[in-house]
Amino acid sequence: MRDRTSRSILRASPGRLLVLTVLSLAGGLVTAVSAVALQRLVDAITGSGSGAAIGGYAAAIVGASLLGAGAPQVDHYLQGQIGRIAGARIVGRLYERVGQETGVDRLEDPAYQDRLALAGDAAAMAPQLLLRGGLGLATAAVTAGSLALVLLGVAWPLALLALAGAVPLLAIEVRLARLNVSMLGRLAPIRRRREAYRSLICNPVAGKELRLFGLGDFFRHRMLADLDVANRHERDLERTTLRMQLVAAGVVGAMVVVAVAVVARGATSGATSAGQVVAVVTAFGGLTGALTGAVQALGHLRSGRHLAAAVDEVCAPAAAGTPAAPAPPLRRGVRLEDVWFRYRDDLPWILRGVSLTIPAGGSVALVGLNGTGKSTLVKLLCRLYEPTRGRITWDGADLAGLDPSSLRDRIGAVFQDFATYDLTAAQNVGVGRLAQLQDRPVILAAARRAGIEAELAALPRGLDTMLSRLFYRDPEELDDADTPLVLSGGQWQRVALARMLMRADCDLLLLDEPSSGLDARAEHELHRAVAGSMVGGARVLISHRLSTVRHAERIYVLAGGRVAESGSHRELMGRPGGHYAELFTLQAAGYADPDDGAADAAAVPARAG
Repeated sequence: MRDRTSRSILRASPGRLLVLTVLSLAGGLVTAVSAVALQRLVDAITGSGSGAAIGGYAAAIVGASLLGAGAPQVDHYLQGQIGRIAGARIVGRLYERVGQETGVDRLEDPAYQDRLALAGDAAAMAPQLLLRGGLGLATAAVTAGSLALVLLGVAWPLALLALAGAVPLLAIEVRLARLNVSMLGRLAPIRRRREAYRSLICNPVAGKELRLFGLGDFFRHRMLADLDVANRHERDLERTTLRMQLVAAGVVGAMVVVAVAVVARGATSGATSAGQVVAVVTAFGGLTGALTGAVQALGHLRSGRHLAAAVDEVCAPAAAGTPAAPAPPLRRGVRLEDVWFRYRDDLPWILRGVSLTIPAGGSVALVGLNGTGKSTLVKLLCRLYEPTRGRITWDGADLAGLDPSSLRDRIGAVFQDFATYDLTAAQNVGVGRLAQLQDRPVILAAARRAGIEAELAALPRGLDTMLSRLFYRDPEELDDADTPLVLSGGQWQRVALARMLMRADCDLLLLDEPSSGLDARAEHELHRAVAGSMVGGARVLISHRLSTVRHAERIYVLAGGRVAESGSHRELMGRPGGHYAELFTLQAAGYADPDDGAADAAAVPARAG
């Protein structure tokens, strides 16, 4: 990654980098030119030199001064331009790699999230540090080399003194670079947690509970506690940095004292001319500054390389395996064969030897109490996780050997915890199939089948209305119709269903509690629309409302992570004492027994009184 980061900088803007390099190297000669010109100017003045010579030396000093004054500003500008371009490329590569993860298990790992947070900071900082370090080192080398030649011609021991003084400065900068990188690693989880608290406090969805339960101060205090920890770490580092920099300043000050003493002695004895005194003082000061700059540049390079390594850790390519085969059209069906699964080795099993078949073109329902693994099974079918044991096959081919992208192109799903995007209504539906994101007739047809077309059309801007309370559709051209808004829970659920119905022609449709937020009529219309929209694909339905699954060709009842029962609705109801029959009877009793409503109505005044 370090090499790739360097290449990103080199390729970011070759023209700017060339100008920056030439300007930096030219700037490195400024002090040496000034020192020599000052020596000649002073000697010319004290030795009654010609006016032309004096004017020439003065012009050289003015030119060097102008270059020295303007070069840092241009350097800063060009470094910023190149660093931003390179940083954008590195950030793009970083999150491209994150998006290439087959599943979501790593995203649920706090340690990985900490590394990702550090890599995100590093991707923006590393190019600037490497640029500053590399160019600073080159500039310092030119400056130090040219000034060393000046000193060698006048007082060579001072050149050796400056080189010797650079050793402790180097040790200090290396130590500071290591401390800075270490602190970034320690602060990554603290900053991530603090950002999570900040987001909760400002989130309009979480804001309801925060206000109802009085949680605002609770999370604010937690955010401030993490801020205090971060400030304490930074304060300790700043104190350490200050102490070390004072030591470095002491070393430089001691070298200057020695240099002044040597020059003064030479001037007193007459061995050194006035011009040479000026040249030595200027050159020695510039040389110590250049060596200090070189040491700092090495520190920047070291920090940049450490940060690049943090990006490298996240961007490391996955281990090469057998090339994945594209998923073929589903002809026979999907089969789970003795599938076991748990989210981590130290957590309990969610699925315990599940075997079942989803026939191509057929409808299957999964039912059971909460926590029996129904939603987990859907995630396994999408390859968001891999089975811990056993396997899942697609027409006999192991899912693990199929290309995830081609497999997911053949799957449509609405998850129980579906996403709500801060996009327009059309985009919220259209992202179900990106290739048709601009195809309004297709989007409208999906919205119509999900029973949400009329409500979306009635929005202030119709399908172009921004469904968000966080962003405007077009901040540059606002009017009253651009006011962002959000839908009700049931409306959002139907938008998510419309998103899935953009893929109604897929081989496998997965519906995890697709009607939990809908009323009875909307639920009935929804299931009829979904069934009518399918074009020969298999359908898996999960629902706690057993009335919605009774028409499935096969119903699997999960209990304790296993398939406890399977069969059609009629077959399962014919098993007295079975899980399904018991659950269905309990739900049906709530609707069928009129005495329940009367008893509840009679009880209200008594409780109120």
